Amino acid sequence: MSPHPRLSKGARAASWSFSTISGNWKRGTGVLNNELYIGKLVWNRQRFIKNPETGRRQARPNPPDAWITEEVPDLRIIDDALWQRVKERQGAVRQDNPDRAHRQSARAQVRGWATCALSAVGPLALRLLRIGLHHDQC
Repeated sequence: MSPHPRLSKGARAASWSFSTISGNWKRGTGVLNNELYIGKLVWNRQRFIKNPETGRRQARPNPPDAWITEEVPDLRIIDDALWQRVKERQGAVRQDNPDRAHRQSARAQVRGWATCALSAVGPLALRLLRIGLHHDQC
């Protein structure tokens, strides 16, 4: 089982951040946008450039037509119907509350998706239960 995303040795448990769950839908980041869950592996979403002033790398998105996608059906853990419900909910949140969508808690964002995922996915279900999600709606 993978460790909590913000835990380090000796650290107290922290909650999952909003960006860990929701990510950026345009860039395909975050748990709710990870196409690997529907059996698609995507490469080349971004490139890195070096900031000449700081010397640090900065991520820059590549255009979608430059992305490389491979079907990997053996890695699918979410069916298409559930994936579409998540995408519809994300769209509704953005449309109904364009200024407040980013303020919704990570648990609220993932609640409906995770509840149904608990029915079919063992390891993922255990991780979701660790963050306080309960299997009571599907």
